[in-house]
Amino acid sequence: MEATMFPLSQELEAAVAWSIFADLLRRHPGELFLWMDYYPTGDQMLSAARRDKKMWVSLNSRGGGLWVRDADRHFRHETSIWHVAVQNSVRAASRLVEAALGLAEVPQSAPSTGETLVPRVIAGLLARHALTTHPWIVSARHELPELTQDSLGVLVGRNLVLVEPTPVPIVGWQVRQIDGNKEASFNTRGSAVSSEGEIIDLHKAYATHGRKLDPVIDLVFGTL
Repeated sequence: MEATMFPLSQELEAAVAWSIFADLLRRHPGELFLWMDYYPTGDQMLSAARRDKKMWVSLNSRGGGLWVRDADRHFRHETSIWHVAVQNSVRAASRLVEAALGLAEVPQSAPSTGETLVPRVIAGLLARHALTTHPWIVSARHELPELTQDSLGVLVGRNLVLVEPTPVPIVGWQVRQIDGNKEASFNTRGSAVSSEGEIIDLHKAYATHGRKLDPVIDLVFGTL
């Protein structure tokens, strides 16, 4: 009997997307990088690319679609990634994305590094609050000086609206509570600026707290 398909909130979809990519980055350290695709409609997709740029994937923020792209084609893979994650596991969903990227399946995850802890902390926070009345939103901080309107897109407020979906250098991430006063920022090397303005080395904090993620999330975002 087929599992019943049900709609997921946009906040839950975002939490699952970050969890999938956090799992992939930990399983394939140094092989992938993240960026955010923005569109004139206001939609965005969290994306990951292989370092050789031969293949990249995007998880859209509505409807659970996985987009798989290479140099010759741009098509949608219709598997509902979010429902695989919810009804099976994040690992099962990440294996589908792993295959779409052409990555070899690995027997176990590599040890966390500062770089791979950033998406894990963000994913953990979003998962905690996906069903609350004060969800969180994640924004990418782009390396903007080299971008031009002709080659990539235009800035609309703090977001980059792309003419064509293109990997854009990311220098960090900002995580902000909607209708709240909490926010934190991360660079791509594993440092965070907490809601209290404290600079935190995520790798050291993770080791100090016995390699447990929840205390690190609390350290970065404070008591919620």
